[in-house]
Amino acid sequence: MYNWERYTEEGYSEKLVNHVRDIVLDADITEIKPECISSSTGVSLEKVIEFLHLLSQSHEQNTIQLESRYLCPFCGNQIPIDSPEHFCESKNDIVGASELEVEEYYLLAVEPSRDIKWAVVIHGMNTRGAWQEDLVWKLSTLYKYSIPVFVYKYGLVQIGALLPFLQKRKVREFACHLKKISKACNSHDPGFKPDVIAHSFGTWIIANTLKQNPDIKIGRLILLGSIIRPDFDWEKLLDNGQVEAILTPPTNQSFTQLASPV
Repeated sequence: MYNWERYTEEGYSEKLVNHVRDIVLDADITEIKPECISSSTGVSLEKVIEFLHLLSQSHEQNTIQLESRYLCPFCGNQIPIDSPEHFCESKNDIVGASELEVEEYYLLAVEPSRDIKWAVVIHGMNTRGAWQEDLVWKLSTLYKYSIPVFVYKYGLVQIGALLPFLQKRKVREFACHLKKISKACNSHDPGFKPDVIAHSFGTWIIANTLKQNPDIKIGRLILLGSIIRPDFDWEKLLDNGQVEAILTPPTNQSFTQLASPV
């Protein structure tokens, strides 16, 4: 992933850098239009193009690529690079390659983010997870379709969370609930895996549930206030197909992607 902070340190507008970063992370489009970015950020078109060109030349990532295409100057249609000669109806004649206009554009070369099929949210210790209800409401209003959300509440846990026998019990209970609800949701589609958002002790529960249950598979995993050991073997879970991708917020509160884009 691009080192976005470095670009602001090099003098590029924070608003510009954040806007382009959001475009890359959202992956909702295939072409990045400098004019739209300039209009949205108030940054000059020349500066936007300079920044996009810099990203396209970056050795960190080839997510943003500078490409060329042929356009017919008479009808405005895009002409395939491998077959530039075409019959133009506006001119009513053959237009050769030498007559075509060459236009450069910026291609966003990432897979589009998939829709959320269903989700699971797990709260942290010493709380009953009021944020879970807020999140469910936001998900229901943010998207144009209904998102089933399984709100898992394991109860108020304080000092007891440090006791090994209680930890194992919480993992067993969650695994049982997740398998049951997954079976109901996946009855017609085995690939219908949930995205999971976990906070604090909830991050420990989901990590150990996956570790101890190789048959459990989820989609994207977001860890908030993670208490998981830094040496936890996420790579094994990713390689086994138990998790699609993992996001965890570092201390600067921006999301750092630990797996392939989704």
